[in-house]
Amino acid sequence: MRISSLKFMATFCLVAGLAPSFSYAKSAAPTNNSSVASSQKDFSKEASDLILHLHDRVAKELAGQQISTAERQTRFRVMLQEAFDIDRISRFVLGNYYRVADDTQKQTFRKYFEDLLVQTYAESFKSYSGNSFKIQNVRMVPETGMALVSTSVNIPKKGNTNETAPLSIEWRIKPDQNGYKIVDVSIENVSMSITKRQEFGSIIQSGGGQISALIQKLEQQTKGVRQS
Repeated sequence: MRISSLKFMATFCLVAGLAPSFSYAKSAAPTNNSSVASSQKDFSKEASDLILHLHDRVAKELAGQQISTAERQTRFRVMLQEAFDIDRISRFVLGNYYRVADDTQKQTFRKYFEDLLVQTYAESFKSYSGNSFKIQNVRMVPETGMALVSTSVNIPKKGNTNETAPLSIEWRIKPDQNGYKIVDVSIENVSMSITKRQEFGSIIQSGGGQISALIQKLEQQTKGVRQS
């Protein structure tokens, strides 16, 4: 499996049984110290379950040579929409430019950003087996209200397909009004959201500081991507 196929599972979209949705109900608001600890423990479990369910679904629904590119993209888009907070990620990767964008630009960027993720990552799961995927640790970060789920998967060593090496992946999960969603993925301590923010900022700057330059580039890159 190539590293690129893990970079947004989700991602990126991720062993337990299948779930029709990845938005889990939140616990009631804590009222004392013991309930705070209980709430954090429950959040950790829900965060872990979210990743396990997503991984299982990716392995079962996206892998396989018999699935067409269009169908794989459709399935990946559904998983992306259910498991990731695309609205929040879209705001973050635009950085300060999000505040000066008008509503039409924001909506158009979000659409093409999602298309870009689908086009970039869906097909790379064709040969994914997921047998070595493991959750290593789950911890709460009270100051950010997030859970960090540390996972690993073995991938072939460069130039040697007979040997594997572990790849570390960290998932940042945050509650929203409906449950819990992934807001970032880090591969070997490199944040995908920060990487995209830098990339998109550079494109906008090269286009004279105009968000339209980024939108136009994304539109060209994602032509032909099937909308679900």
